[in-house]
Amino acid sequence: TGAQIVYGPTAKTNFDSIIAEDNQEFKIGKVTIKVLHTPGHTPESVTYLLIDENGKEQAIFTGDTLFLGDVGRPDLAIKGDLTQEDLAGMLFDSLRNRIMVLPDST
Repeated sequence: TGAQIVYGPTAKTNFDSIIAEDNQEFKIGKVTIKVLHTPGHTPESVTYLLIDENGKEQAIFTGDTLFLGDVGRPDLAIKGDLTQEDLAGMLFDSLRNRIMVLPDST
């Protein structure tokens, strides 16, 4: 398709990709996808916020950050000096400060 892969901040790839910044926005037709850096499952984890043509936040796509009734594991992608506890703290902050503050309708 020619589409590039979008990764979150701090990601490092060996191929052509977009390393998105926190709050970076991508327009797709009439909608906007906003990148929310939500580290915890991995340091580069992101949540994508769907914003409609009227500016209303409609939905989030969380990847492995958030599941129905559970959250992503912080022990699977430990890199460098980060510990499982470091990632768990980041995940807690991401959930409380980035995801849970969104409207319930999202």
